[in-house]
Order: sequence, then structure tokens, then C-alpha cells
Amino acid sequence: MSGVQVRNRDSRPRPRSRDRRSLFPAGSELWHYEGTYSFNALDDTPLQKGQVTARGVALFDGENVVDPPVRFAITGGTGPCSTAHGTVTEGVPEGDHRLLVIEL
Repeated sequence: MSGVQVRNRDSRPRPRSRDRRSLFPAGSELWHYEGTYSFNALDDTPLQKGQVTARGVALFDGENVVDPPVRFAITGGTGPCSTAHGTVTEGVPEGDHRLLVIEL
């Protein structure tokens, strides 16, 4: 039952069988991501001008993603991408470059 907390006689919360903090490695951070990817039309390709939005979470241990690659859900778009759905996969950064694979 979500939101219900069982209390013992002295009104302190009972310890849970598994502490929620142990779900993630010590010192890690869970980040919420929301991004908009803008595209320009390219001649001789099916790519048209529009935008795709994506959301998701990523777990970081310092500067590094704990379990790469990171995948985000496509939540919408504009123009020819208005019915977009699928995922955005962010590859492991190499120097100052980052590969994004967008599957529509």
C-alpha cells in the first residue's frame, strides 16, 4: 500500500526489510533528464525540420554514468516529428564528442 507507514507501539517507523538507500551505490546520484533535440531539413534525406523531446533518469557515480549507455524515452515532438515515439540512446562520451542515437 503506497504511502502507508506501519508504526510500532512507541510511534517510531518500523525498519523496512530493505533500506531504500541501498538500491544505489554509495556516493551515486540519480538525475532526471529532459531534453529537446532540434533538427534542420537535409536535402536528399527524409530528415525534416522539427524537434523531438525526451525524458528519463540516469545514475551517476561522480562524473561517470553507472551503467552506460543511457536511454531516454521520446515523449513528443513538433512538425513532422509530432507523432515521434521511441528512444534516445546516449553513447559513452569520447573527449568532447557524444554520440546520440535517436530511434523514431
